[in-house]
Amino acid sequence: MYKVNDRVVSNSHGIAIVKRIETKSINGLDKQFYVLNVLSNQMTLLVPIDTDMIRPICSKNDWLI
Repeated sequence: MYKVNDRVVSNSHGIAIVKRIETKSINGLDKQFYVLNVLSNQMTLLVPIDTDMIRPICSKNDWLI
C-alpha cells in the first residue's frame, strides 16, 4: 500500500503523487481509493487501492543488470 506523498507511475498518465487516501461507498460497499495528482498536467485521478493501474517508480539501479 502506498502512503501520502509517495510517487507512483500510472499506466495511462505517467508520474503522479499520492495526495490522499479516501473511502467511498459504491453500491453500498466501502472501497478505498488513492487520490493522485499527475505531475505532467495536474490532473486528479481516483484509483482503487486494489488495482494494478499504478506501480512504484524504480530507480536506475533497479533496472540495471
